[in-house]
Amino acid sequence: MAHFYRAREPLSGVVTTIPLLSAVSLILQEMKAADPDRYAAADITHSVARPHRQGLRPTDTSPLRVSRSPWDSAVPVLRRAWARNGGLSPLKSGRLASTEANMCRTQQPCPTLGETPAQWSRFSLLPRPEWHSASFKHFETAVLSAARGEIPVAQASLRLVQDRDLHDWCDEHGLWAGELRVATLGTKTLPKYNGLLDAKKDPPAAMVEAVFVRDGYRCRYCHTPVVSGELLKALHALMGNDYFPRGPTNRSNSGIARCFTAVADHVVPHSRGGATNLENLVTSCGPCNYAKTDYTLQQLGLEDPRLRPAPGGWTPLQGTLGALRDQAAVRR
Repeated sequence: MAHFYRAREPLSGVVTTIPLLSAVSLILQEMKAADPDRYAAADITHSVARPHRQGLRPTDTSPLRVSRSPWDSAVPVLRRAWARNGGLSPLKSGRLASTEANMCRTQQPCPTLGETPAQWSRFSLLPRPEWHSASFKHFETAVLSAARGEIPVAQASLRLVQDRDLHDWCDEHGLWAGELRVATLGTKTLPKYNGLLDAKKDPPAAMVEAVFVRDGYRCRYCHTPVVSGELLKALHALMGNDYFPRGPTNRSNSGIARCFTAVADHVVPHSRGGATNLENLVTSCGPCNYAKTDYTLQQLGLEDPRLRPAPGGWTPLQGTLGALRDQAAVRR
Protein backbone atom coordinates (compact mmCIF):
# COMPACT_ATOMS: atom_id res chain seq x y z
CA MET A 1 0.00 0.00 0.00
CA ALA A 2 1.42 3.37 -0.99
CA HIS A 3 2.13 5.97 1.68
CA PHE A 4 1.16 9.59 1.14
CA TYR A 5 2.21 12.88 2.68
CA ARG A 6 0.10 15.95 2.89
CA ALA A 7 2.66 18.69 2.41
CA ARG A 8 2.33 22.44 2.15
CA GLU A 9 3.81 24.06 -0.94
CA PRO A 10 6.27 26.79 0.13
CA LEU A 11 4.89 29.54 -2.11
CA SER A 12 1.22 28.94 -2.76
CA GLY A 13 0.24 27.39 0.57
CA VAL A 14 -1.87 24.81 -1.26
CA VAL A 15 -2.04 21.44 0.44
CA THR A 16 -0.83 18.75 -1.94
CA THR A 17 -0.87 14.97 -1.74
CA ILE A 18 2.49 13.52 -2.76
CA PRO A 19 2.76 9.88 -3.91
CA LEU A 20 6.38 9.34 -2.90
CA LEU A 21 6.62 5.66 -3.60
CA SER A 22 5.18 6.14 -7.06
CA ALA A 23 8.07 8.47 -7.86
CA VAL A 24 10.55 5.94 -6.49
CA SER A 25 8.92 3.17 -8.49
CA LEU A 26 9.32 5.11 -11.74
CA ILE A 27 12.99 5.80 -11.08
CA LEU A 28 13.73 2.19 -10.18
CA GLN A 29 11.92 0.90 -13.25
CA GLU A 30 14.09 3.04 -15.50
CA MET A 31 17.27 1.93 -13.74
CA LYS A 32 16.26 -1.73 -13.95
CA ALA A 33 15.41 -1.40 -17.64
CA ALA A 34 18.85 0.09 -18.29
CA ASP A 35 20.71 -2.76 -16.52
CA PRO A 36 18.38 -5.69 -15.69
CA ASP A 37 21.16 -8.12 -14.73
CA ARG A 38 22.57 -5.83 -12.07
CA TYR A 39 19.27 -5.25 -10.34
CA ALA A 40 17.55 -8.61 -10.87
CA ALA A 41 18.26 -9.88 -7.37
CA ALA A 42 18.12 -6.54 -5.60
CA ASP A 43 15.99 -6.31 -2.49
CA ILE A 44 14.58 -2.94 -1.53
CA THR A 45 12.78 -1.97 1.65
CA HIS A 46 10.97 1.28 2.31
CA SER A 47 10.17 3.21 5.42
CA VAL A 48 8.62 6.62 5.38
CA ALA A 49 9.91 9.35 7.66
CA ARG A 50 7.54 11.58 9.57
CA PRO A 51 7.00 14.95 7.87
CA HIS A 52 7.92 18.15 9.64
CA ARG A 53 5.00 19.47 11.62
CA GLN A 54 5.15 22.82 9.80
CA GLY A 55 5.09 21.25 6.33
CA LEU A 56 7.39 18.90 4.48
CA ARG A 57 10.67 20.46 3.38
CA PRO A 58 13.51 18.59 1.68
CA THR A 59 16.01 19.86 4.25
CA ASP A 60 13.98 18.55 7.20
CA THR A 61 14.00 14.84 6.52
CA SER A 62 14.71 12.35 3.80
CA PRO A 63 11.41 11.05 2.40
CA LEU A 64 12.83 7.59 1.75
CA ARG A 65 14.99 5.06 3.55
CA VAL A 66 16.54 2.43 1.31
CA SER A 67 18.37 -0.64 2.58
CA ARG A 68 21.95 -1.15 1.41
CA SER A 69 21.77 -2.85 -1.97
CA PRO A 70 22.44 -2.00 -5.61
CA TRP A 71 19.28 0.09 -5.39
CA ASP A 72 21.14 2.62 -3.23
CA SER A 73 21.90 4.62 -6.36
CA ALA A 74 18.21 5.58 -6.48
CA VAL A 75 18.54 7.72 -3.35
CA PRO A 76 20.50 10.65 -4.88
CA VAL A 77 18.18 10.53 -7.89
CA LEU A 78 15.10 11.02 -5.74
CA ARG A 79 16.67 13.55 -3.40
CA ARG A 80 17.80 15.81 -6.24
CA ALA A 81 14.45 15.56 -8.00
CA TRP A 82 12.69 16.22 -4.67
CA ALA A 83 14.81 19.26 -3.78
CA ARG A 84 14.63 20.84 -7.22
CA ASN A 85 10.85 20.67 -7.20
CA GLY A 86 10.48 22.54 -3.91
CA GLY A 87 9.39 19.50 -1.93
CA LEU A 88 6.94 18.24 -4.56
CA SER A 89 6.93 14.77 -6.02
CA PRO A 90 8.63 14.63 -9.45
CA LEU A 91 5.46 13.00 -10.76
CA LYS A 92 3.25 15.71 -9.28
CA SER A 93 5.28 18.48 -10.86
CA GLY A 94 5.64 16.63 -14.15
CA ARG A 95 9.41 17.06 -14.02
CA LEU A 96 11.54 13.96 -13.80
CA ALA A 97 14.31 15.02 -16.17
CA SER A 98 15.98 12.41 -18.34
CA THR A 99 19.31 13.54 -16.91
CA GLU A 100 18.10 12.45 -13.47
CA ALA A 101 16.99 9.02 -14.65
CA ASN A 102 20.24 8.41 -16.56
CA MET A 103 23.05 9.79 -14.44
CA CYS A 104 26.69 9.22 -15.28
CA ARG A 105 27.56 9.18 -11.59
CA THR A 106 25.33 6.20 -10.84
CA GLN A 107 25.15 4.41 -14.16
CA GLN A 108 27.85 3.09 -16.44
CA PRO A 109 28.09 3.22 -19.35
CA CYS A 110 26.81 6.75 -19.74
CA PRO A 111 23.80 6.71 -22.10
CA THR A 112 24.87 10.08 -23.48
CA LEU A 113 28.50 9.14 -24.15
CA GLY A 114 27.76 5.73 -25.67
CA GLU A 115 27.93 2.16 -24.44
CA THR A 116 31.31 1.19 -25.92
CA PRO A 117 34.45 3.12 -26.93
CA ALA A 118 33.67 2.26 -30.55
CA GLN A 119 30.63 4.56 -30.27
CA TRP A 120 32.53 7.48 -28.75
CA SER A 121 33.49 10.62 -30.60
CA ARG A 122 37.21 10.76 -31.34
CA PHE A 123 37.33 14.55 -30.98
CA SER A 124 34.64 15.58 -28.49
CA LEU A 125 34.74 14.34 -24.91
CA LEU A 126 30.94 14.33 -24.90
CA PRO A 127 28.75 15.52 -27.80
CA ARG A 128 26.33 18.28 -26.88
CA PRO A 129 22.58 17.54 -26.98
CA GLU A 130 20.61 19.40 -29.63
CA TRP A 131 18.67 21.50 -27.13
CA HIS A 132 21.93 23.21 -26.09
CA SER A 133 21.98 24.96 -29.46
CA ALA A 134 18.46 26.29 -28.92
CA SER A 135 19.35 27.68 -25.49
CA PHE A 136 22.50 29.31 -26.82
CA LYS A 137 20.50 30.85 -29.67
CA HIS A 138 18.16 32.47 -27.14
CA PHE A 139 21.19 33.73 -25.23
CA GLU A 140 22.72 35.11 -28.43
CA THR A 141 19.48 36.95 -29.22
CA ALA A 142 19.49 38.39 -25.71
CA VAL A 143 23.07 39.67 -26.02
CA LEU A 144 22.49 41.31 -29.40
CA SER A 145 19.23 42.87 -28.22
CA ALA A 146 20.77 44.15 -24.99
CA ALA A 147 23.66 45.69 -26.92
CA ARG A 148 21.10 47.64 -28.99
CA GLY A 149 19.26 48.77 -25.87
CA GLU A 150 16.26 46.51 -26.52
CA ILE A 151 16.07 45.37 -22.91
CA PRO A 152 12.54 43.85 -22.94
CA VAL A 153 13.51 41.64 -25.89
CA ALA A 154 16.68 40.59 -24.08
CA GLN A 155 14.71 39.78 -20.94
CA ALA A 156 12.20 37.67 -22.86
CA SER A 157 14.99 35.78 -24.65
CA LEU A 158 16.84 34.98 -21.42
CA ARG A 159 13.64 33.56 -19.97
CA LEU A 160 13.64 30.99 -22.79
CA VAL A 161 17.06 29.60 -21.88
CA GLN A 162 16.81 26.14 -20.27
CA ASP A 163 18.94 27.29 -17.38
CA ARG A 164 18.28 24.53 -14.87
CA ASP A 165 18.61 21.84 -17.53
CA LEU A 166 22.03 23.22 -18.48
CA HIS A 167 23.14 22.91 -14.86
CA ASP A 168 21.75 19.38 -14.66
CA TRP A 169 23.54 18.33 -17.83
CA CYS A 170 26.85 19.66 -16.47
CA ASP A 171 26.45 17.99 -13.09
CA GLU A 172 25.26 14.61 -14.36
CA HIS A 173 27.02 14.26 -17.72
CA GLY A 174 29.33 16.99 -18.99
CA LEU A 175 31.77 17.14 -16.09
CA TRP A 176 32.13 13.36 -15.82
CA ALA A 177 32.95 12.44 -19.42
CA GLY A 178 36.70 12.31 -18.86
CA GLU A 179 36.46 10.12 -15.75
CA LEU A 180 34.14 7.69 -17.51
CA ARG A 181 36.43 7.48 -20.52
CA VAL A 182 39.59 6.65 -18.58
CA ALA A 183 37.73 4.25 -16.28
CA THR A 184 36.33 2.35 -19.25
CA LEU A 185 39.63 2.33 -21.15
CA GLY A 186 41.68 1.44 -18.07
CA THR A 187 44.00 4.40 -18.65
CA LYS A 188 43.45 6.41 -15.47
CA THR A 189 47.03 6.09 -14.19
CA LEU A 190 50.23 6.94 -16.06
CA PRO A 191 53.84 6.65 -14.89
CA LYS A 192 55.03 9.69 -12.98
CA TYR A 193 56.29 12.48 -15.22
CA ASN A 194 59.81 13.52 -14.26
CA GLY A 195 60.54 15.99 -17.05
CA LEU A 196 60.72 19.77 -16.94
CA LEU A 197 57.56 21.83 -16.56
CA ASP A 198 56.89 25.19 -18.15
CA ALA A 199 57.42 27.86 -15.51
CA LYS A 200 54.17 29.54 -16.61
CA LYS A 201 51.02 27.46 -16.23
CA ASP A 202 48.45 30.23 -16.59
CA PRO A 203 48.75 32.09 -19.90
CA PRO A 204 48.67 35.91 -19.87
CA ALA A 205 45.44 37.63 -20.86
CA ALA A 206 46.79 38.71 -24.24
CA MET A 207 47.69 35.12 -25.14
CA VAL A 208 44.27 33.87 -24.03
CA GLU A 209 42.53 36.46 -26.20
CA ALA A 210 44.74 35.52 -29.15
CA VAL A 211 43.76 31.86 -28.75
CA PHE A 212 40.04 32.71 -28.65
CA VAL A 213 40.26 34.95 -31.72
CA ARG A 214 42.29 32.38 -33.68
CA ASP A 215 39.70 29.68 -32.92
CA GLY A 216 36.72 31.93 -33.66
CA TYR A 217 35.37 31.56 -30.11
CA ARG A 218 34.60 27.87 -30.69
CA CYS A 219 35.48 24.96 -28.43
CA ARG A 220 38.01 22.93 -30.39
CA TYR A 221 36.77 19.71 -28.80
CA CYS A 222 32.96 19.82 -29.14
CA HIS A 223 32.82 22.81 -31.55
CA THR A 224 30.18 24.61 -29.51
CA PRO A 225 30.31 28.44 -29.60
CA VAL A 226 31.70 30.04 -26.45
CA VAL A 227 31.85 33.52 -24.92
CA SER A 228 34.35 35.27 -22.70
CA GLY A 229 33.95 35.79 -18.98
CA GLU A 230 34.17 39.54 -19.60
CA LEU A 231 31.08 39.45 -21.80
CA LEU A 232 29.13 37.40 -19.26
CA LYS A 233 30.06 39.87 -16.53
CA ALA A 234 28.95 42.81 -18.68
CA LEU A 235 25.61 41.15 -19.47
CA HIS A 236 25.02 40.51 -15.77
CA ALA A 237 25.76 44.16 -14.96
CA LEU A 238 23.14 45.20 -17.49
CA MET A 239 20.42 42.59 -16.90
CA GLY A 240 20.82 41.89 -13.17
CA ASN A 241 20.37 38.69 -11.18
CA ASP A 242 16.70 38.31 -12.06
CA TYR A 243 17.53 37.63 -15.69
CA PHE A 244 21.21 36.65 -15.75
CA PRO A 245 22.38 35.51 -12.30
CA ARG A 246 25.98 35.63 -11.18
CA GLY A 247 27.15 34.28 -7.83
CA PRO A 248 29.90 32.51 -5.88
CA THR A 249 28.76 28.94 -6.63
CA ASN A 250 28.07 27.02 -9.83
CA ARG A 251 24.33 26.83 -9.25
CA SER A 252 24.08 30.52 -8.37
CA ASN A 253 25.41 31.41 -11.83
CA SER A 254 23.58 31.19 -15.12
CA GLY A 255 23.61 27.78 -16.80
CA ILE A 256 24.95 29.58 -19.88
CA ALA A 257 28.03 30.59 -17.91
CA ARG A 258 28.71 26.98 -16.89
CA CYS A 259 28.26 25.49 -20.35
CA PHE A 260 29.54 28.18 -22.71
CA THR A 261 32.37 30.09 -21.00
CA ALA A 262 35.57 30.12 -23.05
CA VAL A 263 38.71 28.64 -21.47
CA ALA A 264 42.26 28.34 -22.84
CA ASP A 265 43.11 24.64 -22.55
CA HIS A 266 46.51 22.92 -22.69
CA VAL A 267 46.25 20.13 -25.29
CA VAL A 268 49.29 18.44 -23.75
CA PRO A 269 48.65 18.93 -20.02
CA HIS A 270 51.00 21.27 -18.23
CA SER A 271 51.57 18.53 -15.64
CA ARG A 272 52.88 16.27 -18.44
CA GLY A 273 55.30 18.83 -19.86
CA GLY A 274 52.89 20.78 -22.06
CA ALA A 275 54.01 24.29 -22.93
CA THR A 276 52.00 27.42 -22.25
CA ASN A 277 52.11 28.86 -25.75
CA LEU A 278 49.89 29.42 -28.77
CA GLU A 279 50.83 26.06 -30.27
CA ASN A 280 49.70 24.02 -27.25
CA LEU A 281 46.66 26.10 -26.25
CA VAL A 282 43.21 25.74 -27.78
CA THR A 283 39.84 27.26 -26.98
CA SER A 284 37.66 25.01 -24.84
CA CYS A 285 34.23 25.27 -23.28
CA GLY A 286 34.02 24.91 -19.52
CA PRO A 287 32.66 21.32 -19.47
CA CYS A 288 35.29 20.00 -21.91
CA ASN A 289 38.08 21.73 -20.00
CA TYR A 290 36.86 20.36 -16.67
CA ALA A 291 36.27 16.83 -17.99
CA LYS A 292 39.67 16.70 -19.70
CA THR A 293 41.45 17.88 -16.52
CA ASP A 294 45.10 16.65 -16.57
CA TYR A 295 44.49 13.58 -18.73
CA THR A 296 46.33 13.19 -22.02
CA LEU A 297 44.52 12.73 -25.32
CA GLN A 298 45.73 9.12 -25.40
CA GLN A 299 44.23 8.42 -21.98
CA LEU A 300 40.89 9.83 -23.12
CA GLY A 301 40.84 8.09 -26.49
CA LEU A 302 40.81 11.42 -28.35
CA GLU A 303 42.43 12.68 -31.53
CA ASP A 304 44.36 15.94 -31.46
CA PRO A 305 41.75 18.74 -31.80
CA ARG A 306 44.29 20.86 -33.66
CA LEU A 307 44.08 18.43 -36.59
CA ARG A 308 40.62 19.68 -37.57
CA PRO A 309 39.82 23.36 -38.00
CA ALA A 310 37.19 25.07 -35.92
CA PRO A 311 34.01 25.52 -37.97
CA GLY A 312 32.74 28.95 -38.93
CA GLY A 313 29.10 29.83 -39.35
CA TRP A 314 28.66 32.32 -36.57
CA THR A 315 29.92 35.76 -35.57
CA PRO A 316 31.48 35.78 -32.08
CA LEU A 317 29.63 37.94 -29.58
CA GLN A 318 32.80 39.56 -28.24
CA GLY A 319 32.21 42.54 -30.51
CA THR A 320 29.19 43.53 -28.40
CA LEU A 321 31.23 43.91 -25.20
CA GLY A 322 31.67 47.68 -25.50
CA ALA A 323 27.98 48.26 -26.28
CA LEU A 324 26.90 46.14 -23.30
CA ARG A 325 29.12 48.15 -20.98
CA ASP A 326 27.78 51.41 -22.41
CA GLN A 327 24.17 50.29 -21.93
CA ALA A 328 24.91 49.27 -18.34
CA ALA A 329 26.48 52.68 -17.64
CA VAL A 330 23.43 54.49 -19.04
CA ARG A 331 21.00 52.45 -16.92
CA ARG A 332 22.84 52.92 -13.62
